[in-house]
Amino acid sequence: MDSGTGEAIGFLLYLIIIFVIWATPIVLIILGARMVIKWVIREARGENKTKTKPTMVSEKKPDTITKENNQNILDHLDKLGQLREKGVLTEEEFQKQKQKILSP
Repeated sequence: MDSGTGEAIGFLLYLIIIFVIWATPIVLIILGARMVIKWVIREARGENKTKTKPTMVSEKKPDTITKENNQNILDHLDKLGQLREKGVLTEEEFQKQKQKILSP
């Protein structure tokens, strides 16, 4: 193989690499746009809408929710206190986290 053939092969490899580098993002953009267009069409036709009726987040009584929230807050404060005692949290970090938990 002479130097001209080697240079031609090198140049072809260079062109292929450049093509792949520039074509890949373009292909991804086209595929993404295609997916968005399909989604918009399904949305316009109403095909994306769920057939199930929405459910309530919680059907518990308000006093039960308050008791559970209070217990969760106490548990969280207890865990923060344990982390402070182990030296994982500084006093300042503990106070900031405690303030976040206790503030409404």
